[in-house]
Amino acid sequence: MVDKRISVVVPVKNDEEKIEDCLEAVFSQSFKPYEVILVDGHSDDGTVKRASEFPVNVFYEEYSTRAGACKVGVENAKGEFVAFTDVDCIPEKNWLENLIKEFDCRIVGGGVG
Repeated sequence: MVDKRISVVVPVKNDEEKIEDCLEAVFSQSFKPYEVILVDGHSDDGTVKRASEFPVNVFYEEYSTRAGACKVGVENAKGEFVAFTDVDCIPEKNWLENLIKEFDCRIVGGGVG
């Protein structure tokens, strides 16, 4: 059986209007994330303040790219697995459960379905 600790990384920048819906969906998963990492590109709106209403770990990136934010997220993740979602995505309730069960079948990748 694989260790099923999943870190979820959410890159953001100036997404104050979208962050709550995204994080509500992440924290409502049927398989609970081990941790949620928000990687902010130095937003100048209330993105981080709104996100701080959730139990998230906030990091900042200096690359000014989504890929750079993902890199920072992976470098700081403590879970055995890392899943990524964008702030404008609302993952379905079984997203993480469906991803992790594929690893039990020895499939090493999966997507949002």
